[in-house]
Amino acid sequence: MRVYATPVIRTLVNALMAFLVRVAFLVRGRRSRRDYLGLALAGACATLAVVALGSVVFAAEAEHPESVTAQVTSCDLHAAGSARVTFTLANGDRVLHAYRVIITVAEGSTTLGTSVTLVNHVAAGTTSDARALVPISTAGPRARCSVRAETFTGDIGHYGGGH
Repeated sequence: MRVYATPVIRTLVNALMAFLVRVAFLVRGRRSRRDYLGLALAGACATLAVVALGSVVFAAEAEHPESVTAQVTSCDLHAAGSARVTFTLANGDRVLHAYRVIITVAEGSTTLGTSVTLVNHVAAGTTSDARALVPISTAGPRARCSVRAETFTGDIGHYGGGH
């Protein structure tokens, strides 16, 4: 959406200026030069207001690829040497994305293990559940799992196809 914001704002400004020129021609015979200066100043203020409003509206509607929410739904630390982590990703953006997810198992400030996985094709406004196996050293009773997701813009590749 950010790509289209500038032409739309330009169109709004041009329409406003055309309106102000028409108003100026309608009152031309009845106003002094000082009145035109006031009309021009009012037009400039209105133009700035339209530009500011358009910028705010389109900035709010712009894509935010980092508007993903990642949450651990299950953290099974009972398997020897690994943690089975289930998590949910919510794509808060308006476009389909692939996400790179960093899964960390830690006990206090000590990292016991990390893993990275890709979750592909998360549609706009939807959630996706995923699982990962994280190799860890021995986990204590206070070990916790956490996930962090970021938009992945690299090539996700494919399987098969005879290459």
